[in-house]
Amino acid sequence: LQSELGVKPLPETLELVKEIERRQSAPLATSASKPKIPLTVLRPPVLAGREREWTDLESAFEAHTVILVAGEPGVGKSRLVKDFATFKGNGIVFEARPGDQQVAYATLSRILRQGRQKVSVTLEPWVSRELSRILPELSTEPPPALQSEEEKLRFFEAIALALASLKQEAIEMLVFDDWQFMDSSSREAMQ
Repeated sequence: LQSELGVKPLPETLELVKEIERRQSAPLATSASKPKIPLTVLRPPVLAGREREWTDLESAFEAHTVILVAGEPGVGKSRLVKDFATFKGNGIVFEARPGDQQVAYATLSRILRQGRQKVSVTLEPWVSRELSRILPELSTEPPPALQSEEEKLRFFEAIALALASLKQEAIEMLVFDDWQFMDSSSREAMQ
């Protein structure tokens, strides 16, 4: 403070410095009491006991169909589909997140941005303009608010074309994880 700003530190600031120095030199009490869990236990290197589910994923993939993986929280659904996507190679894993439900199109805007980062796709101008409703970086002039069902359907058509363009770029698999966190607006558009 003295050299950069030409002021003396307050007594509270000096006390804080002393406290930080004391804590840095003292051993952490909690580190000795908590056993460290190896990463291989937290995320085992081999996915075991999912042969039937893996076969179902393979069948759906080969048939170019949609498959829904559902189950109780914590049973390994995300791990299964992410490992499958990694094994197959050219795929994108999209995730809904807790908190998305409070913001309209939060999940969908993240999905579209991730897709655009993964592949370079040139969209028709009208598609970019429609998507700029939730991706403002796509247009210098935001379109007016949706006024009718026809305008909403046009917006949804632009979303469908943007997602389809990923497929045209040889993306073989789109994985949507944690659908339960998706906001209702994104869910409606995705359906």
